[in-house]
Amino acid sequence: MKIRGYYTSFIKRRDLGFTLIEVMIAFGVLSLFSMGVFALYRSGQNASSQTFWLQKEMAELRNTTRHIAAAAQKSSYPSTICFPGEIIDNEDDQFKFHYSSRGTLTSALSASVSGKSSPGTHFLRFAESLPEKQGFQTDDRQAILTFHIYSLTKDSRVLYHKYRQTIPTTSTPNYIKGVSIPTVPSGTMVESLELAGDIESVTITAQQPADSGLPKISIEFNALYPRGQTRRTERVMAIPNVPGFPHPNGGDW
Repeated sequence: MKIRGYYTSFIKRRDLGFTLIEVMIAFGVLSLFSMGVFALYRSGQNASSQTFWLQKEMAELRNTTRHIAAAAQKSSYPSTICFPGEIIDNEDDQFKFHYSSRGTLTSALSASVSGKSSPGTHFLRFAESLPEKQGFQTDDRQAILTFHIYSLTKDSRVLYHKYRQTIPTTSTPNYIKGVSIPTVPSGTMVESLELAGDIESVTITAQQPADSGLPKISIEFNALYPRGQTRRTERVMAIPNVPGFPHPNGGDW
């Protein structure tokens, strides 16, 4: 009876505790559960981050394409309007619609730029002119040139820069046709914008209609999520008012 009492007491104490193996099994199950919860949390967090990135990138790319399409429609040669209505244009190559004809321009091979104080590797550049007016007495004015530049940087940003210059009053017989710009862009930078980020490449394709001589420039932006393979592509058709000028090499024309 005494032995049985000790045995019964031992069993009761044994029932109140856990063996080392039981503790290890419980710890393993808890670890697996914790890993599963963490993986699920990380998966949800990554999905949320990608969704946010896509929404942000879509907004930036649409803004960029609208910006280019609107600006391209303003492209024009420098001109002088002489009373009563004669128009003299300067059709020099430097005032045409310049574009990269390398096909695809990658950010990895583009210029390294700090901030947005200067352009990266150019893929579009063109002039917009407010015509000079002569012979209209009080309505006379000097010509104002605006240069628009779109570029890609090594850190995957699309930049836009605007430069503005006033042309001194010209004279007969050539008027503004005799004006040459030593370096382009020239004048004062009046605007600099970062239009989009995470741009892996820009692909440019030109369609040159035989009738008008005016090109249609397709620009495709390819964005890549920095922490994955999620991509977003947006395309715009730029239709300028002046002939195109292709650049097969380089990007700081």
